[in-house]
Amino acid sequence: MKQLVLIIQLLVCLNAFSGDLFTDGSCWIIQMTGTQNMDAKPVIEKERLVLENGELNVYVEKSTEENSRSFMTTLKRIGNKIYFKPFKDDEKIFLMYDFGLQPGDTTRIWSIYDFNISDYHNHGKVRIPSGLKIKCMSRYEYESYGNHDIIKIVAYPDDSCRIPIGEDLWINGISSVAGLLKNKLFIKQGIGSKLQMVIKNEDIIWESHDTPDIKNTNREICKNGCSCNCTQHTKTK
Repeated sequence: MKQLVLIIQLLVCLNAFSGDLFTDGSCWIIQMTGTQNMDAKPVIEKERLVLENGELNVYVEKSTEENSRSFMTTLKRIGNKIYFKPFKDDEKIFLMYDFGLQPGDTTRIWSIYDFNISDYHNHGKVRIPSGLKIKCMSRYEYESYGNHDIIKIVAYPDDSCRIPIGEDLWINGISSVAGLLKNKLFIKQGIGSKLQMVIKNEDIIWESHDTPDIKNTNREICKNGCSCNCTQHTKTK
């Protein structure tokens, strides 16, 4: 009976993950808070996937920087897990998301912001950041998140999992509600991040229902074959 339950859980996870976003042309659109520009306008950040030479690279564009396009990391999907490669010249990969987690499961994740080139190669010796211990507390559907399976994650400072230091929500098969690269933002102070929309090529895959002004702006910016290379386009009036 226990094996049957595990098989059913696995099939549910795979079915929810069948529409794979982790391919060329996907774009996560995020509103940042605590980083407003001089005009007090919200900062919009776009995390875009580009397939280059067989590797899936992540580039970030910011509304405050004209014609900005910064390489951030390389992603690799293995089953329900998303890994990243901190540096282009290093083949080591680290876990970013595990969308297959079930209530009670624990694992350790890393963020691209854990890695510093000088620390990582300190005096010729590789220094591996310790990452963050997380535990899946629950999985459920929530209408405000488009009926996607929501995974509640709690973070701990050590393997004892006794004293939590923060929590987060993952949208199954998509990312944290803070954005693709913000999988550990719950331990950051002073900076906020909210996922507004996810687009694959010209199709809106997911969108927030909390901030219609941002949504409508992003919808106009990203349509008409833009494929989310939005620094070259302006909103049509």
